[in-house]
Amino acid sequence: MTEAEHGKLGDIDQLGNMRLSCQIVVDRDMTVEPLMTVEEQGWDDAGPEPAITVEPEPEWHPIEDLDVDEDA
Repeated sequence: MTEAEHGKLGDIDQLGNMRLSCQIVVDRDMTVEPLMTVEEQGWDDAGPEPAITVEPEPEWHPIEDLDVDEDA
């Protein structure tokens, strides 16, 4: 997990409940379930195409090293 993702999920009280797709390097096939869709949110579009690499420059941390509130 990146420092940016950890901080953002902590800000919205979702740490341990979800991941941010913009902070995950896709290096193999995976299945995802979108939690927010354009239609559900009433947006005009989904925004820009994701970057090939994680942005901002990631500071990687093993999940075991990050504070996770087990009671959340």
